[in-house]
Amino acid sequence: MSPLQQARQWIADQAPSKEEIQETIDNLCHAYARPAQGAYHEDVFAAISFLMTAIGGSVDELVLPEKVSAAELDIGLLGENGDPCPPGGACSSEEEKKRRFEYLKASLQAPF
Repeated sequence: MSPLQQARQWIADQAPSKEEIQETIDNLCHAYARPAQGAYHEDVFAAISFLMTAIGGSVDELVLPEKVSAAELDIGLLGENGDPCPPGGACSSEEEKKRRFEYLKASLQAPF
């Protein structure tokens, strides 16, 4: 059930006071920034608009928080996909790779 449908049902079933509706509007304004899973900003805004109309107000009177975009999974590679080379340069030979490997191996064994 969408937030708007919930608000309509709540108004019809319980006939809340103006203060209760205002408190619910305040809660929905906070939920507007980060809607619950399955709800969208537009759904929450529609419920806020409906409740503001129910108390004789206008949405223009409210200061809504900025929308927070949903995080997305980063499915990119964690490391480089090729031979490890110095940043900004190219590995010239197998000898260079071996020399860098030995240097890194020695530096890991050194005391901190």
